[in-house]
Amino acid sequence: MPALISKRRVDEFRRAFDREINSLAALYRNAAADALDVLSQAAATVASRQRALALLRQYQYVLAGLNDEAALWIQLNVPKAYQLGVEFGEQGLRGVRRAAGRAGINLRPEARRAVALRERDVFSRVHQEAVQAITGAMLDQVNAAVLEIGRRTDDVFRQQGILAVARGVAAGKARVEVSREIKDRLIAAGQPVFRDRLNRVWTLDRYAEMVARTTTREAMTQGTINRLREEGIVLAQVSQHPCKDFCVYYENVIVCIQGTHPVYPGIEAIGGGPPFHPRCIHVLRPFVERLASREEKQEGKVAADLLRPEGKSKEQHFALLQRRFTKEFPQLAREEGKRLRAEGARAEARRERAIARAGAKSS
Repeated sequence: MPALISKRRVDEFRRAFDREINSLAALYRNAAADALDVLSQAAATVASRQRALALLRQYQYVLAGLNDEAALWIQLNVPKAYQLGVEFGEQGLRGVRRAAGRAGINLRPEARRAVALRERDVFSRVHQEAVQAITGAMLDQVNAAVLEIGRRTDDVFRQQGILAVARGVAAGKARVEVSREIKDRLIAAGQPVFRDRLNRVWTLDRYAEMVARTTTREAMTQGTINRLREEGIVLAQVSQHPCKDFCVYYENVIVCIQGTHPVYPGIEAIGGGPPFHPRCIHVLRPFVERLASREEKQEGKVAADLLRPEGKSKEQHFALLQRRFTKEFPQLAREEGKRLRAEGARAEARRERAIARAGAKSS
């Protein structure tokens, strides 16, 4: 088989998109700080309903503007990531063609070449539709987080606020005391945090960063897969790189990316990856059985306990594998955990500075 795609090329992809992803995280961080500042003003004037409502509308405008700016980022960067995946696929195909030429193997017989011209037109539409689908999915994902925060705030002021007033009056509380209760609830509900379906709590900027990292890598993988399918390639192999998390279990495994295969499972059986997590650097390369040794074919078989069980989401399956990795490689897991905590602390410091800047602007 041809050599693995170099780690240098993967690092180039990461560096290029790190800048873009950091800019998106900063966009969310600054908008969240501005929104929180407006919300604090609204909470401070909650006794004046009209003033508070005007500020809450301003809060919603900040969130809506954030969605518009995020949409521009997504529409620009998801196609770039997908195209890079197509280029990775093409790089792998060039290596396969060279290896086939040296071995005297014709990978695309004459009968297949005539069909290939028609397929090219079909796959140009496949590429366009794939980019549109990934772009739409990311838009939905980040918008959902922002909309949930906006809805929470509205609910507190319009519904829970009214109930608090009614309960306070019934309990004989002073109006200033009731207003303070609404203020506390409003600030709590409007905090720029989001709870995902696994019940993990994210700040808006960290959530946007995670979604952006995952989606650009997924776009890249989909671009690679579609380019390999375009050439009639049925199998792909996960790359191998130094790593400190559970995706080490999937290095060099071979999966089927088109139809079914008698030996190798479909890519969905390993969670559709890579990426296996937001910072995953693994990629796919084409795997052609006729060019591989018996050892390479054997090594690429996926162990049964790495296949995603029926009824389990990929997030649940990957969480189990991460726990297993932590037990089997405690030192590596500690090092990675320490790095992630330091990264989280830096993100928190950036968030605090953004909030301070927003407060200074409005004062």
